[in-house]
Amino acid sequence: MRCVLSIVLFSLLCTSFLAQNRNGIFTGEKTDQEAYSEGQTASDRVLIVPFEPKMYMSGIDKDISMKTGMTFQQIRNNMRFGLCNELLSQLHGQMKTTSLMHLDTGGIEEELRYIYASIGYKYKEMPTEQMVPVKEIEPGEDAKTIDKAKYKLNTLVNNVKDKVNTIGETEEEEPVRSAGVVNGEVVTSYDDAERYMATSIHNPNLLNQLNMKFGATKFMFINQLDIERAAKPTQRGLATDSYQRKIKVHYTIFNLDGTEFSSGASISYFPSRVNDMNIIIKNHFAAISKHISSKLSEPEANHSGEREKSKDTRSEIEKY
Repeated sequence: MRCVLSIVLFSLLCTSFLAQNRNGIFTGEKTDQEAYSEGQTASDRVLIVPFEPKMYMSGIDKDISMKTGMTFQQIRNNMRFGLCNELLSQLHGQMKTTSLMHLDTGGIEEELRYIYASIGYKYKEMPTEQMVPVKEIEPGEDAKTIDKAKYKLNTLVNNVKDKVNTIGETEEEEPVRSAGVVNGEVVTSYDDAERYMATSIHNPNLLNQLNMKFGATKFMFINQLDIERAAKPTQRGLATDSYQRKIKVHYTIFNLDGTEFSSGASISYFPSRVNDMNIIIKNHFAAISKHISSKLSEPEANHSGEREKSKDTRSEIEKY
């Protein structure tokens, strides 16, 4: 009996030493948390802050409501959650991520109100390379035959519509609005430059407080969501419901010290006939989220955002 116990103890000790390195750290099988975090950046955790409800600008809610029966608030909430969900999905495997929209705590709304009271917004000119055109996603090989047939038919019909609509008519590009505050008055002007809404931090303690609560070292602020017509449609385009819409997601990513890591907007286009919120989220929000998430893996020196440390100064545009 004593011999058997000695053998068992010897085996356990051998296994223990084999599973440790020379510093005494176990290097054997991964824990569940280690397996989940594999491939993630150990030193960084990103916190996703959803856009403020009043920063939702949509011209398609009436069409979605007619299709789904949802109210404006329900549509906005679904868009807000859906965008954060796609960002969270895209970042999984890249780095540890916390989304404030996914925290099931009673105090999260109060937390968000505090965050929104600590920031402001201002327009900036957007680099052209941030345009992200997205086409309708083709069904995979394992899709049903009827889905493949529908996709081919829709593609054929839409190509014909596009060619017909461009005969003798062109869509008029709408100028982009920019704004500022002059002598206490909001002044609006129009120009051809694509702009985006950036976040500025007014509360110098905000990021440190969020770091203490959530362990985040990078902070992804979704500043605004626009869903509008891409351009003024032609009469034929309105009649045949074949004009383009544009999704524009404005974002700013900060380092813990308050410097901008990346800032800009991601844009996707989709047909006016698409009023299914699930398709908009799963296809177009997913593509936009992939683009925004990719900014976190780029070297900081290549980003176009400002490198100045945020100070407690007022932005060009205060909270509306």
